[in-house]
Amino acid sequence: MATKKQKIVKVGNDLIAFPGDLEDAHVAKAIQTHKAKNSNTPPASSPESILNSILAAHKGFASVYSPTNTGIVIADPARRTLARKFNAGSGLEFWPASETGTTQFPRPANMQGKSVLEIYSPELSKNTAQLRTAIYGDLMHGMVGNPHWKSLRDQFMSNFTPQELQRIKEHRTWWDDVNAAKINGSNVAFGPIYDAYIRGWIADEGNSRQGQVESKNTMYSPKQVEILEEMKQYLETGKKKAPIAKNPSTSIPKATSSSSTSIDRVKQKASELQNKFRQAGLTQ
Repeated sequence: MATKKQKIVKVGNDLIAFPGDLEDAHVAKAIQTHKAKNSNTPPASSPESILNSILAAHKGFASVYSPTNTGIVIADPARRTLARKFNAGSGLEFWPASETGTTQFPRPANMQGKSVLEIYSPELSKNTAQLRTAIYGDLMHGMVGNPHWKSLRDQFMSNFTPQELQRIKEHRTWWDDVNAAKINGSNVAFGPIYDAYIRGWIADEGNSRQGQVESKNTMYSPKQVEILEEMKQYLETGKKKAPIAKNPSTSIPKATSSSSTSIDRVKQKASELQNKFRQAGLTQ
């Protein structure tokens, strides 16, 4: 009985045998499937790939994060149940490397020493665009470890409009987490909740622009908008804003030693002429 011919194809380090009469298109598809199954590279739409692409595209994040010190995980059903109880309403949570959590709701396991993004919403994990925006925004929480970013953030916090400060006090801002935020029964004066304002504008999340329009440009002050644009630019480039060059002075320059000498000579000449006029009886 004749042996059927085979096609031997090398894929990576593997040799794969295909029936000799198999069409090339089917061979190509089988090779692609084999590569996908044996590849260590996550799919482009996976949370890990999205995180890595954001870090690669935003040099400002590189001052704090890297693929080795930052991870992302999808919570299992048990963790999602805990999240609904202790972190209600959150589809994604940022855990700084130093945060241990509580005994009831500890940080994700096997992630010690890393900043971690934990996804609780199954819907969010499947929506690439929304997940990218959420990851991008949550990474800003940990940027306080960058002195330049922290300086800009502090400036932002010091430039709220009186109208927005009053809305914050009365719990009627455009951000639910700001309105509901309390620690030991008192309002949080400073903390991650206010990053909602920062990430909302930079990541172009709906409430920030909506609130600015509805408040007639009092949700953000002009100075805050200027700071936010600088922060956004820093995330993208990793470069600080160049200082604005001052206009050349238009004031009259001070007299130099040479010009002072010329003036003295003129004064001396005028005095000599005046003496001559007096001697000639031409002055009183």
